[in-house]
Amino acid sequence: RSQRDGERISMDEAKEDDYRKGAICRIKMHNFLTYTDAECCPGPKLNIVVGPNGTGKSSVVCAICLCLGGSHKSLDRAEKYRDFVKKGMDEGFVEVELYRAGGNGQNLLVRMDISSNNDKAQWSINGASTSRKAVKETMAQLSIQVDNLCCFLAQDRVVQFASLDPYKLLHETEKAVRPQLFEQHQRLINQKKDEKTLRSQTDQLKSNLDQATEQKNGLEEDVRRMREREETKNKIDLLKKKRLWVDVSQKKTRVKQLKEELGKAEADYKKLRAVQEPLRNKVSDLEENIGHLKQSINHRDSQQKSLARKCAGVVDTMQHQEQAVDSEYELIDEIDERAETLKRRREAKEIEIVQLKRDIANLPRQNEVKASYHEAIKEFKSIINRRKKINEAKQAINHRKRTLETTIMKKRRQLDTVKDYKIVRLEKARGSQHYRIYKWVEKNRDRFRGNIYGPLFVEVKVRNALHGKYVEAALGQTLFQYFCDEKETWAQFPKALAKETGMKVSVLHVKPENPPKVCDINQLKKHGVTGWLEDVVECDEKVLWGLRGMGKFHAIAITDRRLPPEAVAACMKSRRGDPQGTQKLFNVDEKFEVKFSRYGGHTSSSNSKLWGARNLLMDDNSQDSKKLAEDLKTEEEHHAKVLEELKKINDADEELDPHIADLNARIRKYKKELGSGDKKKRELRQAQAELRDLNAEKNPEDERRERFKKIAKINEKRINCAQKLFEFTTALSKVVMGADSERLECAQAEANYADIKHEIRRMEEDLKGTELKLRSLQNEVVEAKKIRDIAKRIARKAAPLNEYKQILESAVWMPDNLDEIDGMVSELQSQLEQTIEDDSIISRYEALKKRIEDLTCLYTANFQRLQSMTESLDEDKTKWLQEIKRLAAGISATYGENFRLMGCEGEVRIAENEDFNKFGLEIWVRFRKGANLQRLSKFTQSGGERSVSTMLFLLCLQKVTQTPFR
Repeated sequence: RSQRDGERISMDEAKEDDYRKGAICRIKMHNFLTYTDAECCPGPKLNIVVGPNGTGKSSVVCAICLCLGGSHKSLDRAEKYRDFVKKGMDEGFVEVELYRAGGNGQNLLVRMDISSNNDKAQWSINGASTSRKAVKETMAQLSIQVDNLCCFLAQDRVVQFASLDPYKLLHETEKAVRPQLFEQHQRLINQKKDEKTLRSQTDQLKSNLDQATEQKNGLEEDVRRMREREETKNKIDLLKKKRLWVDVSQKKTRVKQLKEELGKAEADYKKLRAVQEPLRNKVSDLEENIGHLKQSINHRDSQQKSLARKCAGVVDTMQHQEQAVDSEYELIDEIDERAETLKRRREAKEIEIVQLKRDIANLPRQNEVKASYHEAIKEFKSIINRRKKINEAKQAINHRKRTLETTIMKKRRQLDTVKDYKIVRLEKARGSQHYRIYKWVEKNRDRFRGNIYGPLFVEVKVRNALHGKYVEAALGQTLFQYFCDEKETWAQFPKALAKETGMKVSVLHVKPENPPKVCDINQLKKHGVTGWLEDVVECDEKVLWGLRGMGKFHAIAITDRRLPPEAVAACMKSRRGDPQGTQKLFNVDEKFEVKFSRYGGHTSSSNSKLWGARNLLMDDNSQDSKKLAEDLKTEEEHHAKVLEELKKINDADEELDPHIADLNARIRKYKKELGSGDKKKRELRQAQAELRDLNAEKNPEDERRERFKKIAKINEKRINCAQKLFEFTTALSKVVMGADSERLECAQAEANYADIKHEIRRMEEDLKGTELKLRSLQNEVVEAKKIRDIAKRIARKAAPLNEYKQILESAVWMPDNLDEIDGMVSELQSQLEQTIEDDSIISRYEALKKRIEDLTCLYTANFQRLQSMTESLDEDKTKWLQEIKRLAAGISATYGENFRLMGCEGEVRIAENEDFNKFGLEIWVRFRKGANLQRLSKFTQSGGERSVSTMLFLLCLQKVTQTPFR
């Protein structure tokens, strides 16, 4: 109960004791969805809101849900809070008053404010601002669950409830009846999950323990072999240590033997040194005498070289002086030749001057030539100016010619692009299915009786884009419709197309149709209407029949300009059967339509946007084609006239060429004559200057006398050099003879020295052999001591006597000979090689023992925890299962009784499972006699049967739920 006939029903009319705590006693909505201001006070019992579609019944449910903390997304009605504000308003609110839900038994007032400027909502409780979370917590304390489909089922969420599976239905029922049951169920789910995890861990520990034990048993034999190998390695180590000390003892004996051999070698060396001493003294005397002789020879050689250099210097000087005399004589010859050349040049230049003077006297008069030259230049400039004017005229005509040619090309392209409107529209559809269907129809048209028209966008023609927009809006997708005027063709045509091409097409059989006019068009034209839509369409008469029957073209009024709202209202029908006005009007960019209810006579009007035409943009261009052809012909005539003018200009230009060539020849001739006289005068002046320069040159005879004086001086110097050369040659011969005598004496001394030296070398070789032997023995002694010391250090480091002496002496099994020790080591080494060395076996064996101990402890602890957890889970499961079965039994009893009253059968069952997640609540129903009970699902029952079953289930929950309202 909310509001009836404008009279508000208040709480005072109902008994307050009938209300439950938390029940809704008042709802107020301001600017909420369809409501501007509305307030209602529900009664304590059943409340029914009645009204036509769209009057706001479900809006009341939305207001309750949102105000009490429900999610706006769960309503499936709007995406944001601001979408709930009434259209055109800035803000709104909802108030819900709950009976005695506040402190001290007072009513609780919950308010939600929303704004269209943002997507946030604000809540308050009894005037104090709060949050949605706090509101939900307060509602939970009152057992109000607006998000639970079993307690609060909004119209937009019926589909969600019908699609609930048994598992979710059980969850929702638990939360609606007693939230503690749902919490117990969730705990059981979590406990079962933990129990599965722990059981899996325990099984894994058991598997790991068994695997580790098996690995340990498999390693025991390998451990035994490794320990035997270790003992063999210890024996080898002791033998190697014993070998070190035996080796030290042998090296000490070797050092003693080498020292004895060294003493004998030193005695032999001293004897050989005593025999060599006298010979060495005699060699020293010979070396001193030979040194003095070589020093004297070297001095004489230096004197010889000095005198030879002086002689060579004098000879070089005499050669240079002779060359200088030859050069002077050559210069004298050149002076004589130059004097003869100068004489010949003077005579030639004097002859050239006389000839130039004679040529200048014979030249024509220059004044007459200059006058003719200027006259020719003046005439040449006149002709050039005429050619310039001709070229300017030619450029202007060429510009006009290019402009006309460009225009003609454009006109021709425009004329080529103007095509039949059908071809243009089909080219737009090229590649689509409609184009392929049209081509098939054109090819196979003769196979069918009568005519086939279509598609419509090809058959219909309009004059402008606005009419094309109207036609496309009226036809919609039927633009691709085909028409037939024979029923037989209407049946055969689509089948043949589908069979041969696999494509489908919509075909309509048209009949003669001439319906009456909707109203008098003249009355509508008074308000700005142009006419009916069929008046602007050009097509075949049979196509027009189809447009009248399918698109109602005879009943759609159109305009060519936008009408004001009052004119549109005057053109539309106001009621069914109104003889004035139309039910549909196309007004430029908008479509207006009036509809009347078939039963109550109610009127509904709508307007929508008209989109631009896409398929009917092109019309018949025959008029444009004709005009383009006429314009093209005119431009071509103008072009022909321009070509004729250009030919005349070119002819006049060519006539000037002979005159220009003749003038150029005359001008070149005059220039040559004027230039020839000036050239002769310049040559005369240059020849006279060159003759003056020749006369001013120096006399060669003076230079010739100076050269002869220089030759006399050079000859005097040559005589002095010859005298010096004689003196140097005499002294050089004396020095050479003394040097030869001393060289002979030195050679005799060197021969004696060589004989004695050979004897000494022989004795030194014997001494050297002895010395080498001595040094070798010394080195061997030193090396043996080093080897002994190194062996001793190695032995002390590897087996110190203070640690191993007793061990080595007590080990009687070890031999005292190196060969025997090496043989025993080799034998033990071969035993080692027969077994594979793996140091990780023992460490793995010990690690496995430790791992087995750890795994045993973990497995025992987990096994005990698992037993305890399983017992606790079984106990909790028993308690919860008893409660849930008791609840299901109560609901099922009421549910079955309600079904029996309808002559049907129904029950509610618990679907048990080992997995608590898969426990469900199943509804089983039977609506027909003789049929078996079937589980409620969308695949088995009809929509009505599911609706009845669902509502009966919700009614059955009323007795067991604690919610104040639902």
